Amino acid sequence: MFSRKRAGGKLVHYATAMYKGVQYNELVGTDKRHALRVEARIRREIREETFQPKGRRTGAVTAARYAATWGAARTNRTANDDRQRLRDSSSRIAVSQRSKTSSCRTGIRAPWVAARTRSQARTRR
Repeated sequence: MFSRKRAGGKLVHYATAMYKGVQYNELVGTDKRHALRVEARIRREIREETFQPKGRRTGAVTAARYAATWGAARTNRTANDDRQRLRDSSSRIAVSQRSKTSSCRTGIRAPWVAARTRSQARTRR
């Protein structure tokens, strides 16, 4: 644990511990006893291998998970259409990612990729 004096004159305390070879510091506040308790908790969690740094405690909501809950909660007139558009766009993204990886490794492009590049070549002339 260490303390710092802020510009306003307040003394704030940090809990500190080594986590995966890197020093981890967490601002606790002005109560020194609370900082000692937090530091003991962090060290216990590191020993038990259950520690998650403060930046990773959010649960990491992905865009796909958010879109699914957003689509399920829609109750307006266009809700069915919105959900269908989400499904269509996610399948297009998956296909485009597959085509990029397959064309790079084998050197053979998928037919829809070649068609797209031919049409782009025509418009550039």
